[in-house]
Amino acid sequence: QWLAMTGGDDRARRHLAALAQHPQARAVLLGRIAGLQDPELYEPLGSLWDVMGENRKGLAVMRLVAKHPNTDSETLAKLAGGPNVQAIITELAANPRTPLPVLERWFDSTDYLVEWGLALNPKTPQRVMERLAGSQNLYTRLNLAYNKATPREILDRLANDKDEIVV
Repeated sequence: QWLAMTGGDDRARRHLAALAQHPQARAVLLGRIAGLQDPELYEPLGSLWDVMGENRKGLAVMRLVAKHPNTDSETLAKLAGGPNVQAIITELAANPRTPLPVLERWFDSTDYLVEWGLALNPKTPQRVMERLAGSQNLYTRLNLAYNKATPREILDRLANDKDEIVV
């Protein structure tokens, strides 16, 4: 029912957000949410009251879908080809289920949102991680340090980073 009632209805968006962030949400449901054409679903959520559960930052519904570990690669590829991709590009680049051909389009990008996502993705190739380790963006390097798949030699280099927060 909520899938059909968006259109500016904040309650519907909050319900969709609750579904999209549920740890047991299935790929089929996430795919149906991703298929909705409402641009409002790319807008951050906000409320004066604590009604958003774990979504304390008020992430947009589509950002929640793009970052969900159960979202399948087909859905992620469709989102990556959509008109609002820039609003969810960090989550798409960070999701290990995003198909390699989609990620490859961003391997040389210097857009900080793309860099942040690629730096977090455990499937980012080492050659891309090498480039990201030299990024001017502090948060790109910090995200790379958080990535459990970052090779030891890159972590050793980051341990000597000029910004103490990365170390």
